[in-house]
Amino acid sequence: MAEPWAEDVAAETPPEPEGESGAWLSGFLLGLLGLGFVAALVAVGLLLLAGAPPRAVLLVGVDERPDEQARGIPGHTDTIAVLVLQPPGGATLISLPRDLWVPIPGYGEQRLNVAYPLGAQSGGAGGGPRLLERTIAADFGLSVDRWARVDFRGFAALVDALGGVDVDVPRQIVDETYPTEDYGTRRLVIPAGRQHMDGATALAYVRTRAPDSDIGRIGRQQQVLAALREQALTPSGLVRLPRALLALPGTVQSDLSARETLALLRTLATLPRDRLRPLVIGPDLAPPARTSGGADVLMPRTDAIRQAIATALAGR
Repeated sequence: MAEPWAEDVAAETPPEPEGESGAWLSGFLLGLLGLGFVAALVAVGLLLLAGAPPRAVLLVGVDERPDEQARGIPGHTDTIAVLVLQPPGGATLISLPRDLWVPIPGYGEQRLNVAYPLGAQSGGAGGGPRLLERTIAADFGLSVDRWARVDFRGFAALVDALGGVDVDVPRQIVDETYPTEDYGTRRLVIPAGRQHMDGATALAYVRTRAPDSDIGRIGRQQQVLAALREQALTPSGLVRLPRALLALPGTVQSDLSARETLALLRTLATLPRDRLRPLVIGPDLAPPARTSGGADVLMPRTDAIRQAIATALAGR
């Protein structure tokens, strides 16, 4: 039984002022928003302090499953692109199909996407990109200064760190045999129309070839890369930018220094949308063919590809 004085104290305890808990919650949320804003300002400040970016960066997306990574088996490259920055204030993203049949220095004629694992097997983690750089330079006259590599899980994590990405899907995608990490398959359906994609969906969108071909997939890869840039520049993207920058070392391997990375991001952020031009090496420049061994490949018209690259980099 409670003491009489306890009942008196309880009766005299003033009620919690109305709205006090709501005011506390509002203050807490405003504080979080303020911290996010300050973090975004710090990230923007770091970008502004960075120096000059490299002229050309090789971008590589690698198909490596978890068990392959655990055993140190290098994967093949699903995405091969070169981002070339052109003064003053322009850039061209050149995408090369993985099935181009090219001479790989020291190994003879192979598909272009074989250069990465061949280089990695003989030269370690950096050997793959370096052999791919040499191959692209020798075959198409396109010199590269730096490289950046991301695997499937790293790409999805980067998209999620930015809060997802908005993509206009021109027509519904149905892939009855979309590959899974455990070497199985599943049914993939992505509806037509504007979609807000998380990392896993964006990865599936840029990875599937079911609706068309490798050339169609390259177009989707370029579309998503451009959309990621736009997402990073939105107010919500800027708030998440510090988190995305912190995620880079764990999701992307590169020989870019921290200063070069910031300079590259700053340049891409300040680039007008119409000054980022795509170039896809398509069937007109690399028609389908069959090798003497019966492999279905794309046979590059080397001189025409060199001319197309020179024209794009000249801004014509």
